[in-house]
This record gives sequence, C-alpha cells and structure tokens, in this order.
Amino acid sequence: MATYEAESAELVKIRNLNSYSRRVYTIVKVVSKTEAREVSGGARRVVEALVGDDTASIYLTLWDDAIDKVKEGQILNIKNAYVNLFRGSMRLNLGRFGSYELAESAPFEEVNLDNNLSSKVFERRSYDRGGFGGRDRRYGGERGRRNFRSGRREMHKAVCADCGKECEVPFKPTEGRPVYCQECFAKRRPPRRW
Repeated sequence: MATYEAESAELVKIRNLNSYSRRVYTIVKVVSKTEAREVSGGARRVVEALVGDDTASIYLTLWDDAIDKVKEGQILNIKNAYVNLFRGSMRLNLGRFGSYELAESAPFEEVNLDNNLSSKVFERRSYDRGGFGGRDRRYGGERGRRNFRSGRREMHKAVCADCGKECEVPFKPTEGRPVYCQECFAKRRPPRRW
C-alpha cells in the first residue's frame, strides 16, 4: 500500500472507513457539492461534497473558505481527517487539525458511487445511566436492569436435589451442581447471626 511521505501514515481506502475512524489520510475525487447553508445564525457556511475513490464514496463536510476553493472534479489529498455521524450518517471531516491539498492525478480511474457510506444509517448508542459498562452488562441490558429494579426476575425450572419436587429458581441451573427448592434451601442455610 502507498504511504504518506510527510507523516509516514498509510493511505486509507474509503470503503475501510467506519464511524470511529481517526487520522484518515486518503486521496479522493470530488464528485458533487450541495448548495451552501448558513448555520449558527448566519455566522458560518457549510457544504457537503460527495467524494470518493474506486472502492466507495462518502460526504466530506466543508466549512467557510474551503467551500469556494474545492470544485467538482478536483482530486484532493486529505490529511488527518476524521469520521463522525451526522443525523445517523457517516461524514468525513477535516476539523481543526485536518487539511487537504490539490493533487494532479488520482491512483484510480473511476469513483465507486454504488457504495456510498453516507447513505447507510447508523443507530446511536444509548449512554443512559451507566454508559457502556458494568451496569448494562451485569443486569442484562436495559430490560434486565428494569426488571432488577422492579423486583421481577427471570425464573428457571429445576428439580430439587433433596426432596425431588419441581421448583423455580432465579438463576440458570448448572449441570452437576445441586439445586434446592425454597423449603430445602431454608433447612440447609446456616442460621443468621444478627
């Protein structure tokens, strides 16, 4: 694969981008641009340019001065860009630390418009109460957490190892380990000291 001389970073093909891609170095061709929109009460302008290579295409977000400098049909050498989600769709962004240069030629013949990464809609993750971590996994996700708080638990059928009666227990029985009904469990439990 080709590498970048200045930063010694590897060039990425558009199809290999995902919604968490950072430090993106790539060469793309500008296919089209949308009309400029005013945002932040007219203080800034923004345009989405459809760019791509021979593997896929994606929308590149251009702000203010870059809008007039980038034209359809140009080849851009993009450095240190990143991908984020805008309304559930992937967008390539230059941001504060990214940049682009005009290139004379592209290492590909045609742009693949059939595989537009921006047309795929991604679902946003819920970071509600506990984020990714412990809580969600411990209690079986949102539904499990809700059931845990309300006192409802999933019950599993089992046969008591002492009396042989069929019973329900709040855990999944494991092969080779004894399971006891409420009465037999109460008999076997050591007395409480308080």
